[in-house]
Amino acid sequence: MMQCDLPRLAKHYSVPLVMNDRVVEIMFNTGTLSTMRFLTALQQKQPDAVEPVSRQLFYRLFSSHQDVAQPDSLRAAAEAAGLSADVTAAALTDMLSDEVKSRLKSVTDEAVKLGAFGSPTFIVHTEDGRQEMVFGSDRFHIIGDLLGVEYKGPLKHLAKL
Repeated sequence: MMQCDLPRLAKHYSVPLVMNDRVVEIMFNTGTLSTMRFLTALQQKQPDAVEPVSRQLFYRLFSSHQDVAQPDSLRAAAEAAGLSADVTAAALTDMLSDEVKSRLKSVTDEAVKLGAFGSPTFIVHTEDGRQEMVFGSDRFHIIGDLLGVEYKGPLKHLAKL
């Protein structure tokens, strides 16, 4: 089912997602722990860098089927996202620290405690102070309802392919 659904979602959201055996190998055998640690290190010191670097990592994995876990791959994604060599080097060093490892573990434990069971899981903080967990990329309209804003669907003209 996922093999049919992902191409439909890619078309709907205008994202360059192409599954193949390399993607499965990277995601489930190589793993992405180092990737998550790198993004956690960026989040701690350069929070505005997380989205563009995540986007580049997505393109590497799902469009060109390149590695996203090795230091050279993380460096290439950061460079493509416009990060300086110094910021990237600092994140590559920091990702090995106990502080970053503890932060990632803490965030992961919190997600599990809240009931997260897959990706994408969103915790929506409503204006009245509630936390609502929403699962799935097909639930953006529900997130809009919870936040009291209109969801206008994918804005394909804004997609950066």
